[in-house]
Amino acid sequence: MVTTKKKKGKRQNFFASQKLNESSVFDSNGGEELSAAKKFINSDLVDQRIENEKKESDNQSRKLESVEKPVLLEVLKNSFDLTAINSTSFIKLEKEEPLFKKVRYSIFHNDSIWLFFDSKCISFDLGMSELFQFSVDSDFLNYEPLILDNKVYFIQGKKILELDYSSGEKKQYSISFIPTSNLHIFEGSFFLISDSNRLISFNSSFEENWSFSIDNYLFTQPTFENGSIWLGTSGGIMYQLDKNGEVIWTYNSKSPIFSSPLVSGTNLFLTTLSGKIQVLSILEKDYRFSIDTGFALFDAPIIHNGRVYVANRSYLYEISLSDGSFKNIANFPNHIETLISLGEYLGVYTIDGVLILVNDDITQYNLLDSQVLRKPFAVMQHLFYINGEQNFAKIDMSAY
Repeated sequence: MVTTKKKKGKRQNFFASQKLNESSVFDSNGGEELSAAKKFINSDLVDQRIENEKKESDNQSRKLESVEKPVLLEVLKNSFDLTAINSTSFIKLEKEEPLFKKVRYSIFHNDSIWLFFDSKCISFDLGMSELFQFSVDSDFLNYEPLILDNKVYFIQGKKILELDYSSGEKKQYSISFIPTSNLHIFEGSFFLISDSNRLISFNSSFEENWSFSIDNYLFTQPTFENGSIWLGTSGGIMYQLDKNGEVIWTYNSKSPIFSSPLVSGTNLFLTTLSGKIQVLSILEKDYRFSIDTGFALFDAPIIHNGRVYVANRSYLYEISLSDGSFKNIANFPNHIETLISLGEYLGVYTIDGVLILVNDDITQYNLLDSQVLRKPFAVMQHLFYINGEQNFAKIDMSAY
């Protein structure tokens, strides 16, 4: 049983970890990909726990080999028309326009662009005319800042810095742990993850409202949607919480979840290390159907222009919500890390920092010939991003 801690009091003991009924299925690179998840963890002790959990999952996978085999790529080739994308299929975008150098974060907020450098932040309108700027301490830029009304919040160690950029007033709050997540705001409360296994809610003065702990790990950011908080865990359990931290619904996916749950309308999407996309009904609080892609999944599907897309390795798929079928749309030459909705384009972002823009009818592929370091965004037919030289750059996409 999971317990929610209210206000003050000692930290409670939480439920014993639930055993999975179905083991994770790893491909030949599974071990390397699982190790990559450690980048979210700060503590050496937690690293050791993760390593132990990985070994246990590998042992379970080996035991399962004689019972259940993963879907191999050859099976997918027989089932789908895989459209290979080669260099002649790409239309390279024109040269980027570098605007600023050494940018740490770029954020689009309230019709303005915010650039965070090591010593300052500058806000611009859409025409890139400066609105205002203020000083920033680089020590508080380990996590992406949170912009809320006329205030910006920064994290550094066990400190939260609140800056009112209209008056210049600063407030600093102390918390009892080093966060392992970005700072979130939801229903008037702030949220952080501690030790990669505890979600904590704070009031506006960063006094603890409640906390919710699990026995395994939260490797991803929470999803705040439809008035609820959604958590996917390394133990395979998905939790739906209300704003007060009370459990509304739990679901056992039977395989570790390393991506944030995706909520769209009345559907909930989970991707797991066993390679399955599980689609659940939020209204009925029940399983609808699942799709087996054959390889471990580390990124959630996305909704783009009314369609559901998911990427696995170098393959891009479209999912039908009516019957659970899915079709392969394209096979890219690079390993895909994540998908991003960029205006009218679907952004395919690869592990080596390449961004490919796919148009709505999946007939044109524009290759951005520059490494992308941080998440891009699109505004009024312009693509903004931080490139490999840490320059903030812009490309006019209207000609494509």
